[in-house]
Amino acid sequence: MPILSNPLASILLALAIFGGGYWAGWSRADSAREAEVATLTAGYAEAHAKAEKKAREHLEEETQRANVLAVQLMGVKKEIAAQTKVITRRIRHAAQAGAAGCSFGPDFVRLYNEALGYRVGDLPEDAATGRAGHDAGSAPAAGPGVLPVKSVTLAVSPEDLLAHARDYGAWARGLQAQLSAVIRFAEAR
Repeated sequence: MPILSNPLASILLALAIFGGGYWAGWSRADSAREAEVATLTAGYAEAHAKAEKKAREHLEEETQRANVLAVQLMGVKKEIAAQTKVITRRIRHAAQAGAAGCSFGPDFVRLYNEALGYRVGDLPEDAATGRAGHDAGSAPAAGPGVLPVKSVTLAVSPEDLLAHARDYGAWARGLQAQLSAVIRFAEAR
């Protein structure tokens, strides 16, 4: 009895051939899928590494630019500090030569402070912090204004006004230097 004449054997043979073919096709398709996934993964990893390298290089360039500008700004601030010391040494002589015996009363100080935009609470409590006789490098911290309005019992001298102009000018030049550095940093992009 031939195998093909037995219906059960024929069905089993057909199932075995179909199963073998299915398994071989699935195996090939799975291998192709795995190869495709491996190729995509390698491509993504390479693209990620390139993007990360480019971002790192850009960060290093921007950091270097910022560092250069910071060094330049520190140089400008040192120049301003040196100029402020020179001005401090010259204040007494300039005030005595130009307006000996001249002083300004409380109304002048109040108006002067208002013109600069200071409110009473903005001014320092200690009148000596911004006085001309104090060295700018050794003074605690020169506050805004000539004298607090609350404690104006002394007249303000031209020396005091020059000291305030010195401090205000140093502040304005420092702020201008910072702004210029930020603008250069932003425009260089």
